[in-house]
This record gives sequence, C-alpha cells and structure tokens, in this order.
Amino acid sequence: MPTVAASLAAPPPIRSRGGPAPAASGGALADRLAQAERLATLGQLTAGLAHQLASPLACVLSALQAMRDDLSLGRLEPGALAEALDDALHGATALREVVVGMRHLGRGREALPSPVDVRAEARTAAALVRQEVKARARLTLTLPDRLPDVRARPADLAQVFLNLLLNAAQAIPEGAPERHEVRLTAWAEGGEVRVAVRDTGCGLDEGTRVRLFEPFFTTRSAAGGTGLGLATSRTLVAAAGGTIKVESEIGAGSTFTVRLPALAEPLAAR
Repeated sequence: MPTVAASLAAPPPIRSRGGPAPAASGGALADRLAQAERLATLGQLTAGLAHQLASPLACVLSALQAMRDDLSLGRLEPGALAEALDDALHGATALREVVVGMRHLGRGREALPSPVDVRAEARTAAALVRQEVKARARLTLTLPDRLPDVRARPADLAQVFLNLLLNAAQAIPEGAPERHEVRLTAWAEGGEVRVAVRDTGCGLDEGTRVRLFEPFFTTRSAAGGTGLGLATSRTLVAAAGGTIKVESEIGAGSTFTVRLPALAEPLAAR
C-alpha cells in the first residue's frame, strides 16, 4: 500500500482586511494558545501521572519504613541500610523526574530562545508520557552521546515531543504492549538536528493526513482531544526555524520527523 507523506513548514501569516495582522498581537496570541494547549495536555495526563507518582512514592516510603524498623530493633547492618537507601534514592529520583517535567511544561514560555539540548527535552517528554504509553506499547528513546544544540525555547520543544509521543501512543490500541513500540530517535544530519517519533499503530489515511495540522481537527473528540496538539507543534517548530514531516501507511504506523537548524558547535558528551 502506498506511503502517504507530507512536509509542513511555517503556516502562512494570518491577514486581516486591512493587511497583515500586527506581529506583536499575533505573537502574544500564539503564546497564549501554546500555553493553553500545554496545560490541556497536562490535564489529560493527570490520572496517569498520579499513578506514575504513586509507585516511586510507595518505594520511598517502604525503604524508609524498613530503615526505621531496623533502627528500632537495634539492627543496623551496613548492607541492608545501603540497599534501603538505594531504593529510596531510586524512588525519589523518579518522583523528581516527573515533577520537574510537569513544572517545566506548566510554566509560561521563556522570553527568548536559547541554545537547547534536544535530548534533555526528549527525556522530559518521555518521563511525562511513560504511563500513558505503558498500556499500549514499549517506549524507546534512541539518543546519541553527542548532539549539537538548537536555538529554541526549551519548554516549546518538550511540548512538541510530548504531543508527538501522545499521538503515537493513542494510535495504538490498549492491550498488547509487547507487540507495539513508540520510538523517539534523535540524530544530526546535514546541519540539522532531527527527531523522529515512530509508532506501530493504525496509520493515517489521506483524508486525515491532509487535515492533520488544522487547528481543532481531531479524530479523538469523544476521548477529549482538543485538536490543538499538532497545530501548536507545527507553530512551535516553525518558530525555531524548523519543519515537521509526517509519513504514514495504513496498517503500518506513522513517523513524524522534526528538523531543526543545528548550532555550529557540537556539545561535549553528557
């Protein structure tokens, strides 16, 4: 079956009857729309995030209780204490990862773009969406040890990756996660940093594909879809000088590829 592909760059400017819309008001409107969509996305994730926080919190409490019991009974074996501390630290780190990601997405947009490590924003998005993906597919991140920075607003990129990961997960039915995968891959090529999000879901027909980035177009209205995620993602990527390309085949999943101009100096491995 043929593959459907489309490349989407910056949308044309909105014009009023009197000419171009003022840049300042258009920018402010885009900022408010992006923030509203970001908060709506976090709202959709609330139940999953609550469950995701509960597990590491239980781990921390269990480890602390074990240490307290040992101390009360006069048993203070270094090995057992170290194991309990490791468990508590692991749980607390998982809690911090989710909370930092929520704060990162929930705050307002930064005033100015700055050099951004795409890998850090991909990890933030993955931490927030992991519970949503879990019932549907394996979530895999393939990130290189070295990657150039890009110039963007960090929270904007995290929002784009979050939207793409959520859409990938929601294209896959629940119930057989061992048979499906959502994969985010980042690499540098041709003076660009590229990030691809691929799913093994149902794929898109041409009628859906051509409307995919229209504001308020959604195939999930019954499930609370706002129809703003991909439209906002295109705007945020375009603001960073990039494009989004989507390739899809019915029955064989979809791949969304974000292409962003790379800054000249590569990052040291980290």
